[in-house]
Amino acid sequence: QKTYSSTLATDGGGGSAMSAEVEKLREELEEAKAKLDEEKFSHSQTRQASQQHAASLQNGEQEMQQRLEDLEEKLSDEKFVHQSNLKAITVHVENLENEITQVTALKTGGGGGGGENEFV
Repeated sequence: QKTYSSTLATDGGGGSAMSAEVEKLREELEEAKAKLDEEKFSHSQTRQASQQHAASLQNGEQEMQQRLEDLEEKLSDEKFVHQSNLKAITVHVENLENEITQVTALKTGGGGGGGENEFV
C-alpha cells in the first residue's frame, strides 16, 4: 500500500487539487473494498450452495445405493422362490411321467394281472 506524505505541496491552488485527487483515490479505494466484500460474500454463498449441493448428491447416491441393495436382495429372494417352484414342478412332472409309464405298461401288459406275473 502506498502512504501519502503530509508534506504535499500546498502552494497556491495546487494543494487543493492534490487534496481532491487524494480524496478521489480514497473514494475509489472504498468502492473497491466494498466491491471486494460483495465478491467475497457472493463467493461464500456460492461455496455454501455448492457444498449443500454436494451433500445432497451424496445423500442421493447413498439412497440409490440402498435401493440397489434392497432390489438385489429382493431379486435374490425371488430367484430362490422361482428355483424352489421349478424344483417342485420338475418333481411333479417326473411323477406324472412315472404314472404315465405305469399306466402304459398296464395297458400293454395284457390286462394287468398278467404283466405282474411275468416278474414273479
